[in-house]
Amino acid sequence: KCKANTEGLRIALAKAKEIDAQILLGKWEDEQKNKLTVAKAFDQFSKDYWVKHSKTVDSVYNWEQNYLKFFSELPEDELFNISFIKKVIASYPSGSYMQKKACQLLRPVAKFHKIDFNFTPYMSYQTGSVQIKDLPSMDLIVEVWQNEKYLPHKWGLGVLAVFGLRPHEIFKSDFLFDQEPQKLLVWKNTKTKDRTVFPIPFDGIDLFSIPIQKFTFKWDDETPNRKLGGKVSNWFIKYPFNAYQLRHLYAVRGAMKGISPTFLSKWMGHSLPYRDWETDRKSTRLNSSHSAKSRMPSSA
Repeated sequence: KCKANTEGLRIALAKAKEIDAQILLGKWEDEQKNKLTVAKAFDQFSKDYWVKHSKTVDSVYNWEQNYLKFFSELPEDELFNISFIKKVIASYPSGSYMQKKACQLLRPVAKFHKIDFNFTPYMSYQTGSVQIKDLPSMDLIVEVWQNEKYLPHKWGLGVLAVFGLRPHEIFKSDFLFDQEPQKLLVWKNTKTKDRTVFPIPFDGIDLFSIPIQKFTFKWDDETPNRKLGGKVSNWFIKYPFNAYQLRHLYAVRGAMKGISPTFLSKWMGHSLPYRDWETDRKSTRLNSSHSAKSRMPSSA
């Protein structure tokens, strides 16, 4: 990487003499072995990662689809250092989602190897334009719900509409519909509760008048979330909308009812920092009023 000029020639000559001396002293091979290549950096990081994280169906799948896939596409013999990190980041369009994702995957590996690099300036991305998503009308959803004759699907559709769950979460929740206020608990795994979700009443869908239904689909703790979500997507083929549109509509309906974004994001399993105490205090009163309303029949 020396420039083709007199100064560059001097640097190259000095480097050549240094390497020659190392070879004569028998140190060259040892130095090469100790160099941190991309392959070595990722291998050491992966061993440490799985010491700190339990292996589940979903964690292994996410590892393979993110870290493993990303690092397998990098040149494994190159040195893993700041120059290499900069080169990888620069290979993606500035401000793009892929550049941000690359930083998210490189940063923990760099931190593990104590490589001091500031990823923050590259961690935000901008979309070219707002992506408008079409949502079904509430009248259409009510019509589909009322016409559904198969009770497990009718009940499941109602749960997704009223609670805004991710499709796979309908299989991983405890339904506390006999409590006041009615709610459900979503489980992150068999031991850890992820979050509590409260209903946003949906005029025309009287979910709580239907006994909790059991799905015929057999699954256990080893069934990955993508397969559970795929099962829901398959049954939604017969509807003029998909399951995730019900989740998006849950967020819209919550905003229209004045529920604080802080509360709404927590119910939906997203993170949102507290911004203004006075706003959240007022929203708490709105939320308390909403909880009381949620105890009433949804047709009220």
